[in-house]
Amino acid sequence: MRLGVHVDTHGLEQKLTAFTETQARRAIRTAVGKAAAKGRTYVRRGAPVKTGIGRAGIRSSSVGGLSNTAAAKIYAGGPHAYIMRWQDQGTGERHTHTGASRGRVEPQYFFERGATRLEAELPLIMDVEIDKALAKAGLV
Repeated sequence: MRLGVHVDTHGLEQKLTAFTETQARRAIRTAVGKAAAKGRTYVRRGAPVKTGIGRAGIRSSSVGGLSNTAAAKIYAGGPHAYIMRWQDQGTGERHTHTGASRGRVEPQYFFERGATRLEAELPLIMDVEIDKALAKAGLV
């Protein structure tokens, strides 16, 4: 379950030139982390609820890369991660070893729906977080 979202940085490059390299990396990583947290919230809201343990297992993490890049991922983790993957992607017809039918799980695609919702808000999240970093550094 990998889903990539590309951020078009209209105008952000100008703002990033005001930072030192370290400050720019920190600001970008913070913004990506906030976006990942928002995406995790959207995915959790879209996940089907049987018990809360599957929803609680949806996690996010962000890492800084070289130069002014950062990456984040939202993933199903914890002891019930496989159930969340089944609910998201669905399964084929399932059978026991003796041949008894156990049905199939219809795909819900809540990870994709969360990413689509986040993609619309991503430029605004990035812009707001970079502005906060500029204000914190005293550059505005």
